[in-house]
Amino acid sequence: MKHKKILILISAFVVVLIGVCLGWRNDIQKQVASIVDYENQLKEYELSAQDAQAQLEKLQSENQELQEENSSILAELESQTLEWQELKNEIGHCYMGGCEEQFIKEAYGGQYMTAENVPVRRMPSDNEMFYSPNELSYYMVTPIAAVVNYVDDEVTHWVFVKFLTIGDAADNQGWVKFSELIEYTEDTKSLLKGPFVLSEDAVDIRTGNPVDMYLRGSEVNAEFKEGYVYVITDGGISANVDEKYLIYPEVEYNAEKGKREAAQAIFDDVYMNYLEIAQLLIGSVTTTRDEVKDEKGFTYLYVKEEAYDDVADIEALMKSVFTTSYIEQNLDWVLQGDGPLYKEINGKLCIRMADAPEPGTPREISEILVFEENDITFIVEDEYNKKKISLVKKADSWLIDMMEYLEK
Repeated sequence: MKHKKILILISAFVVVLIGVCLGWRNDIQKQVASIVDYENQLKEYELSAQDAQAQLEKLQSENQELQEENSSILAELESQTLEWQELKNEIGHCYMGGCEEQFIKEAYGGQYMTAENVPVRRMPSDNEMFYSPNELSYYMVTPIAAVVNYVDDEVTHWVFVKFLTIGDAADNQGWVKFSELIEYTEDTKSLLKGPFVLSEDAVDIRTGNPVDMYLRGSEVNAEFKEGYVYVITDGGISANVDEKYLIYPEVEYNAEKGKREAAQAIFDDVYMNYLEIAQLLIGSVTTTRDEVKDEKGFTYLYVKEEAYDDVADIEALMKSVFTTSYIEQNLDWVLQGDGPLYKEINGKLCIRMADAPEPGTPREISEILVFEENDITFIVEDEYNKKKISLVKKADSWLIDMMEYLEK
């Protein structure tokens, strides 16, 4: 009985011990599961940290790029601000006014092509900000407006021109300097690079056949190659042709320029004699040192010039340059009056010791006012003087009939 109780106690202890062990086993399994779960979470955290680090590095890189881009934008903005400030200053010192009537007549009345590599501007300015995409070389243009541009002390004539464009280009007008244009004449037409009219019988050298029907007789742009010309018309139709098929624009007579050139040639002939009389009028002659008094007490010197023996020679020279009416109205003091510039004393030509007016006259004609068969009136000017002059034709000779000083 005693052993049975002991066995029961032992069995109970074993059961309890087994229960305890099973409890421990469950706890251990739970702890292991927790550890595994923690390890999995740790791995996830590590992966998240790596992703976060990668994202951070990416953001730092993007931030660096943005900072660099921002610096670049700021630098560009500063540069643009300086350019705009320079442009503002330039515009502020730029003044435009009307052109001389003669210049307008000549510009509108002539045919012009550009010189080589002339930029077309959107404003009458040399600032490259105003340059259009067009650059023309020996290309025909038509002036449609003109202004004078005053920048500081520099005066520039600008012409607003239109020109042919091929294809979709609509930017076919702009400003160029008048000095960048070449008048289209018989002497300069060989320089022309376009536009031309293509003759009806033009043959494409690539095929030996007549060019496309849309090219025949059409206005074309041309690109001169070695041995042939590449031509293209609106719509992009092109061909390679011999230069002989290009029809150059007919040279038109510039009436205003013709008048000015004709008047200049006439005045050049008159001017040679005028220079001689001008020297006499300012007293620029060779004299002796001997002084002589006339009957009224004026002091004179004897003239030592082989070309002038007496007052008749002086009068003849004056009448070869001026009309009688001009001499009577403006030059009576030369040979007439109480103390004329020239007179004869003791049978010899003398010049009075006195200051004579300076009759300086420019030679270059800047504007034609009247151009008739026997009457020409024009403006001459240089850096210092400006005069209005009328010439009249008397017995096949042109004489000065009027000289009037004008404000410069």
